Amino acid sequence: MLTADVHFLGIGAEDHRKASLVVRQSLDANSAYGDVALHGDGLTALQFRPVSGAETSEVRSPVNTPVRIRLCMMPATQAACLRGRLLRTGANQFRC
Repeated sequence: MLTADVHFLGIGAEDHRKASLVVRQSLDANSAYGDVALHGDGLTALQFRPVSGAETSEVRSPVNTPVRIRLCMMPATQAACLRGRLLRTGANQFRC
């Protein structure tokens, strides 16, 4: 589990700036990975590639501009906790 408190400094003109927590299977360009990303415009999403070479999938959060982001990784499951709300894929259960 990775947790970070995130604050962008200043008023950015770039909505696509990002702060993220990332876990990768390897440094290969198409390796399996999971991340939770907070964008400069407030969008927060869990993104993941479950196996090497697969397409990246995304679960968008209804929580906009959280201060704390958390990424949890388990076999066959990725999850992000944002203000106590859970975004996840897979069947494993998590507590935020």
